Amino acid sequence: MTASINSRALAAQLWCDERTKHIEMDSALAEVIAEKIDQYIDVLFWVAGSADFDSGGLARKGWMKLGQPLIDEWLRVTLAS
Repeated sequence: MTASINSRALAAQLWCDERTKHIEMDSALAEVIAEKIDQYIDVLFWVAGSADFDSGGLARKGWMKLGQPLIDEWLRVTLAS
């Protein structure tokens, strides 16, 4: 699996965080993280299409708290690049 450019950029940003900027970046680890990010994003978009997450759906409240903010952040990152 090859990670998307956006996921690679997001993974690289992990080494710019105040908590991790002192750690030397490992490109192989960054690639694995980016691949995982792509997998998680695929799942989030798939779940977002389920009626359970629509208005009035059984899982709507949890989706709005946990899932939708992650997709919104992803879209901000990908649309900005």
